[in-house]
Amino acid sequence: MEGVTKMTDIKKPKINFGGTMKKYEFTGKEKVVFGTKLMQIRSLVSIEKIGVKPGEIGGWIEKETNLDHAGGAWVSGEAQVSGGARVSGEAQVSGEARVFGGARVSGEARIEKTEEYLMIGPIGSRNAILTSWKGENRVMVSTGCFLGSIDEFAKAVKDKHGETEFGKQYEDALKYISRKFKVK
Repeated sequence: MEGVTKMTDIKKPKINFGGTMKKYEFTGKEKVVFGTKLMQIRSLVSIEKIGVKPGEIGGWIEKETNLDHAGGAWVSGEAQVSGGARVSGEAQVSGEARVFGGARVSGEARIEKTEEYLMIGPIGSRNAILTSWKGENRVMVSTGCFLGSIDEFAKAVKDKHGETEFGKQYEDALKYISRKFKVK
């Protein structure tokens, strides 16, 4: 019968540990960079917002925890994500960017070169890594459970830490971030 698909022709979607459908797989292609084995990824689904199609070859990650299967986050080109770094939300890491350590690239961040983001840490009351990047219209900051603009982060630090040692650490970091990204 024309137009009828046999059940044997339908592939079951791959599911990850959290129950989310996997959006990428490893291609089998590997390379070692500074002693870290990176694996190239291939899209299993369409990520319409950025034009990724199923089967499209992506960038390089060390392990599945580096790139979230949920959302539209993607690593492309020769970009590399390793260590405890994580790309999530609608974020994109592309070009020649290298994201590593405890960096968190999230929201709608776009990182194309390593110098487009900054990691500071461990810092503050949680000894966490503070990651900042220049967004489309503002500088963004992510650390622990916080994700927001540099101005929102400055207010949150003032409200929570005031003039304590942690407040002073964050204030110094904010000055450096402002200087790096030319925030007035």
